[in-house]
Amino acid sequence: MTGANRLSGPLAASHPAAPEWLRCAAGGSRKSWAGTGSLAYLLLLPAIAVLVGLIAYPFLYSIFLSLQNKPIAEPGTFVGFKNYLTLWRSSVFLLVYEIPS
Repeated sequence: MTGANRLSGPLAASHPAAPEWLRCAAGGSRKSWAGTGSLAYLLLLPAIAVLVGLIAYPFLYSIFLSLQNKPIAEPGTFVGFKNYLTLWRSSVFLLVYEIPS
């Protein structure tokens, strides 16, 4: 076997006698996952799931809890925006927004 017919080295994928899977892996004519960018999005899915679990879920749950009258270690009752109206009508809470002169 001569050196020109041997399949080795970095140019082996471009050799006409190389198997089809090797030519495609080296950027051949078949569309690959890496060429379309789909693989990148697929690999990002676990990271996105972790971010949603650690950021979005607690944020949405805190909004849900703010709409309830929930004492510690007892079941809560839904009160809607009553908690926010109570705060808005409180004179102590409104002092926080007073602009000092």
